[in-house]
This record gives sequence, structure tokens and C-alpha cells, in this order.
Amino acid sequence: THGHMVAVSASGRIALYQVLMGSVSLLALPIAIWWAFCGGSPYTAVCAIIITQVVYTCIRVILTRKIVKLPIRPWAFRIVIPLFALTALCVSIGLVPRLMLDASIWRIILTTVCSLLVFLPLTWFMILNEDERSFMRTRIMSEFGIK
Repeated sequence: THGHMVAVSASGRIALYQVLMGSVSLLALPIAIWWAFCGGSPYTAVCAIIITQVVYTCIRVILTRKIVKLPIRPWAFRIVIPLFALTALCVSIGLVPRLMLDASIWRIILTTVCSLLVFLPLTWFMILNEDERSFMRTRIMSEFGIK
């Protein structure tokens, strides 16, 4: 949602936007501390960060729609839905080795390899558009000295 932030900044009407975004960003720490005092595990700190980032993103998108009239639907269909689908597929494939093997370094390696084998091609075809793929091809080829 970086583009959303740039659009709001360019409009010049950023006071409410900055107050809300700063407040939501600061919420992660108190939520994590509260959960820890209530007996939560260290994973609850990660949950607090994820929750505040989801709220942050939702507020950012809604405010951008209100301030600069940027529609939400194209962003949801082009970004959010494909990312959720990709995440669900990668997590599902990553769970297979976890369910089949006992805890070991091999399970970690197999989980990583399986997830990457799903993540990389799906990202290439589902997430990146043709311009982004072309840019990536150019960057990869220049990195390896291929013309």
C-alpha cells in the first residue's frame, strides 16, 4: 500500500492520515505486552504485529479512497486476493512435510524446498504482471551478464 501513502501525501491532506497511521503503528507494542502479561507465548507478539498491520493496511486503503478517491476494488482483485491465494497454497504445501515427518532439520529443509517450489512459479505467473516479469527478466539477465 505504499502507492496509497504516496497518493495521500501528494494530495496535501495528510494530517488525519498521519495521526491514524502513527497511532495504529504504535499499537503493536502495547498489544504484545498485554498479551504477554496475560500469559501469551512469544508468538503472540507476532500475532499483535500481524493484526496491527492488517488494521493499518485497511485504514490506509479506506482513507486513500476518501481523500483521493482511489477505488478499493481494483486493488483488492489485483493484490489482496492473489496474495491470499498464494499464501494459502504455500502454507498448505508447507504443512505436508510437517504432518508427515518428525521434527528434524530435514523437515525444515523439506518444508522450505516444497514451499519455494510452489511460491516461486506461482508468484511469477499469479502475482507479477507482464511489465513486472519483463523488468525481472532484465534485472536477472544483467545480474548474470546475459544480453
